[in-house]
Amino acid sequence: MILGSTLALSLSVLSLEASAAEDTGPGRQPTLSPSSSATRAPVVAQDGSRIPHPQKLTVSSADAPVNDANSRGYKEVYDYWTPQRLANAKPAPMPTPSEASDKSSTSPTSGTQSNGTSQSSGVSDQSGNASASKGKSQTSKLIDPRRKSQTSKLIDPRRKSQSDSLKSIKPARVLSKPIAPANAPQGTVKNGGTVQQGGSSVQGNVAPAASSKPATGATRTNGKVFFRKSDGNDYMCSGSVVGSKSHNTVITAGHCVYEGPNKGWHSNWVFIPDYNHGSRPYGTFQARIMRTYNDWIQNGPSGKGFNSDVAFVNTFNNEKGQKLTDTVGGHGIVTGGSYGFDATVYGYPGNIDNGESMQVCTGRTGTRTIGLFTRWYFHNIEGCNFGGGASGGPWLQDHDSASGLGYVRSVTSFKPAKGAPVYIGGSYFDNRMGSLYEKANND
Repeated sequence: MILGSTLALSLSVLSLEASAAEDTGPGRQPTLSPSSSATRAPVVAQDGSRIPHPQKLTVSSADAPVNDANSRGYKEVYDYWTPQRLANAKPAPMPTPSEASDKSSTSPTSGTQSNGTSQSSGVSDQSGNASASKGKSQTSKLIDPRRKSQTSKLIDPRRKSQSDSLKSIKPARVLSKPIAPANAPQGTVKNGGTVQQGGSSVQGNVAPAASSKPATGATRTNGKVFFRKSDGNDYMCSGSVVGSKSHNTVITAGHCVYEGPNKGWHSNWVFIPDYNHGSRPYGTFQARIMRTYNDWIQNGPSGKGFNSDVAFVNTFNNEKGQKLTDTVGGHGIVTGGSYGFDATVYGYPGNIDNGESMQVCTGRTGTRTIGLFTRWYFHNIEGCNFGGGASGGPWLQDHDSASGLGYVRSVTSFKPAKGAPVYIGGSYFDNRMGSLYEKANND
């Protein structure tokens, strides 16, 4: 009798272990929460002490379209970012999954992810406390958009065998469309293709022309992020502008606004479009409100955290009183659809030119899983060797070489552990993204 009970118990344990390790596939991973938190961007002095009531900038530019007090940034933040501080900022470390749990699919696949049910969100004060809780691949090539002599080729040896027409895939959803700058000539924004409602990748321009366009005309919607962390050091990330009601919204990685898990918001956060070796051709845009998923805030670098490593930042106008999208335009945003799409990824990786110039990586995205027992699914591009500093850079679908605009499908989030094949990973924009974007639109 005892032997029978022991055998039954052993079989039960084995059954549970097998069930826990089962690969349930994209779309059936554990529930993720759509809840998010936001804060008024913290401001600190040169010595790191908190400034509860910072002084507003004085804007005297004649070409300023808006010059009300609520649209102006802070003098202390503008003065903080001297040329020396910008040059000495460190690349923000890019998180890495454990080597044991890091797996890549053999080809780009399709899938969707589940969403959670919680809908809470909140905005905190300037204290920063939230009110709510294998081998080398040929699939991508690194190019510098400012070097006209370079060429880019998209090579995908797996393309003949891949399929993006799986009926189980949720249709791609357009949250916002690309917006041209206010001074752009009529007709300069081109979609280059159509978002297919069957969940396939966008058909259209696939980024190889990026190296032939002027840096200011083709890359100004993307830029470099600077901030100070709680350790007292200055860091850099990447980001890009997206269309919004405020005309002042940046999308970046969650770890570029909040040091998870539960370590606090970054301070003196600024975005500089088309930054290049200290130049600020379109001015400096200071953070007003920062928002990211609670799953990132509470979990940090982990399967659940990486799936929520996305943030929106609403900024003040620049020092001339100009708005972001009016000045540099804005990308659109697409959620859902296939895991495989032709991507153009921008960023400021610190391992290339010390992060002082914008780089671009093009390639076909695949699917990567993280987790030994619970499987989490992500976009990845193999062969793209972006290091720290590139975090938060946009993964653009349907990138148009004339305007430099496209649809953001992901942002750079993590890279492999030491010794793993070269790749970068980013979260899949599931249907939680609509809630995050809507809340950011109203911040």
